[in-house]
Amino acid sequence: MPQSPIEARLAFALKEASVPFKEQVSIGPFSVDFLIFSESGQPIFVVECDGANYHDAERDTSRDAAITEHTGLKTLRFSGRQINSNLSDCIQNIQHQYASSIESLSISRLGFDSSQQNVVFAPLGPMLVYAPAGSGKTRALIGRIVYLIEKHGFIPSRICALTFTRDAAQEMRTRISQLLSPTVSELLNIGTFHALAGKLKVTDGRNVIEEDRRMATT
Repeated sequence: MPQSPIEARLAFALKEASVPFKEQVSIGPFSVDFLIFSESGQPIFVVECDGANYHDAERDTSRDAAITEHTGLKTLRFSGRQINSNLSDCIQNIQHQYASSIESLSISRLGFDSSQQNVVFAPLGPMLVYAPAGSGKTRALIGRIVYLIEKHGFIPSRICALTFTRDAAQEMRTRISQLLSPTVSELLNIGTFHALAGKLKVTDGRNVIEEDRRMATT
């Protein structure tokens, strides 16, 4: 889709301000005017431009909420009138949001390649990832956990992360402790498949046995 004059003006100002962005980006079912990125390539928020003479506040609010729900990204919205008359204020607002977003994201310190970013910042829902040895699976999993907690407000104790080795499990717990806090790290259910099975056997084994007996007698 070609740029409107308002979008072109804002794009030029963003380049002048050295704010990393992409234009006309598809995010799931949405096409957004500008997607703002961190220096590591992580999407951090959306900027939308309204037409010079058109503004539907109710529609815009609904759309912005849907984008946040789907992607976890906040939307900054500017009218054409704001961009035409107070472009510097618009850029200052974007720069302020950029700085606060970068500061608040512990995940930005991890650094991901493009494949890992696809995993870490994927929309919520089931996901199956195929990756060879040495491709950074543990790092991507750590990033996904931090992203779910920081951007989507997931409760740490409701997250379960399983690995095949104790070393990988300890790496995950230590790294998350450094990025978030030791308290959050301890609340997470991180361990090997065998450790989880052993924990369930201890905590819920009696319930499983009693349920089996109940079913056997009915």
